[in-house]
Amino acid sequence: MKTISYLTLVLVVLVATILPLGGTVAKAKGPERYDMTWNYGGLSDVFEGSTFRPGATFTVRLGVTNQGNFTWNAKDHQHPHHIHLSYRWYDHKGNLVQRDGLRSHFPRDVAPGVKLHHFFDPVEVTVKVPKSGFPPAGPGPYDYNAMICFDLVREGVTWFSWVGASPLCFSTKVEKAPEPPRYSAVYNDHNSTPSIMAAGSKASFNFGVQNTGAATWNRGGSNPVHISYHWYDRRGRVVVWDGLRTKLPKDVAPGEGSGTFTITIKAPSTPGTYIIKYDMVKEGVTWFSWVGSPMRVRQVVVR
Repeated sequence: MKTISYLTLVLVVLVATILPLGGTVAKAKGPERYDMTWNYGGLSDVFEGSTFRPGATFTVRLGVTNQGNFTWNAKDHQHPHHIHLSYRWYDHKGNLVQRDGLRSHFPRDVAPGVKLHHFFDPVEVTVKVPKSGFPPAGPGPYDYNAMICFDLVREGVTWFSWVGASPLCFSTKVEKAPEPPRYSAVYNDHNSTPSIMAAGSKASFNFGVQNTGAATWNRGGSNPVHISYHWYDRRGRVVVWDGLRTKLPKDVAPGEGSGTFTITIKAPSTPGTYIIKYDMVKEGVTWFSWVGSPMRVRQVVVR
């Protein structure tokens, strides 16, 4: 009986060693160690031989080995060891262009010492190129103007490279960002344009507009920027070109919004079904639609 008890004890110890208490997720022994090694095939040739468009999105396959002392949880966002693979963008001098890249999940949990192979069980990483922030690239094949660094991140705690792990970095080229048009706008009528109006009547409602161009919209001065509209019939013929003007509540710089203000429109004098197209105008210079800015379109029945 003593011999059986001894063997039983040995088996219990062996099982406890192979399967740690709390499930199959390995817990860190001592301080948690954040470390990894990478495998990536010919990915360096892809980055170093390519020139990417600003704003472009593409997917790469990466492999990584857990050289730490705890399991990286793949899918449970509430798990304390939930880890993502992400990236940061820099210019060629090492200046940070984008800190937080898109996050990618592991295909499965990754225990210490386990390797995810870039071909057989890779991490599918979606990469988005910043729209701006890079200087012009030089003419030579190695005149890079950008660098991307892949890294692991434990959300709310740390990037692995911040505590000593080595990120995976590639030099590459990013095209010069296209210049934004001088006059461009995005309109928001808050779905308040009336669908039915009496002939010749007026309606006032909330409106907003965002400056997506390169020039500041001046509210006053000799050539102010106003919001207006055009009326078209169902065949696309202009019925009223010069709609009522509405002043902006403030000057609006590039990239900024006007905030919500009140616009007033006046219906055509003849009953029918019409299309209203909202348009900005820099008085004495141009309608924004004339230089390629899309208009906001709504249908209105006039009775």
